Amino acid sequence: MGILGIDPGSLHCGYALLEDLGGRFPLVREAGVWHLGDKTPLPRRLADLQKRLEDLLAIHRPTQLALEESFVHKNIHSAMVLGHARGVILACCARREMEIFEYAPSSIKQTVAGSGRASKEGVADMVRRQLSLQELPASADATDALAIALAHLLRSKSPLTAQPPGPSRKKTGFDLEGYLARIGRKA
Repeated sequence: MGILGIDPGSLHCGYALLEDLGGRFPLVREAGVWHLGDKTPLPRRLADLQKRLEDLLAIHRPTQLALEESFVHKNIHSAMVLGHARGVILACCARREMEIFEYAPSSIKQTVAGSGRASKEGVADMVRRQLSLQELPASADATDALAIALAHLLRSKSPLTAQPPGPSRKKTGFDLEGYLARIGRKA
């Protein structure tokens, strides 16, 4: 199963390809960031994003897309521009009949680091550990894309997350036993 994780952006778009080969750690096929040009008009950036994504899809042929859900913080204009980039990504992947999964940022943090309020650095460190990487990509956008793809892989493998969600309950602290089980080690 090939998973494409994308941290969408209209200026910088992080991407990561994971493949579950059934071993202890998934294989990182590729991870990087597409720099779409700070001074380039939006339509040209979107066309560039589409071309780069289509090239990547043609080479690696992933079957699933994991994408961070969009959210509006303070700047509605930024959210709208981000929506254009997400639209390009969703359309390209849907046209190839890929399964598409979207996750809230807190859900990604919870799945990868054990806390929905984990710091960016904490999530990055857990990504490095769970993927058995010597070092992370230089770009935070690529690391975020790895986290998104990894969260999807972990959620799709877990019988607890594959079931429909039940009543929510607050969980505090890091789930060491769950983490060790995910990486194939015993406590």
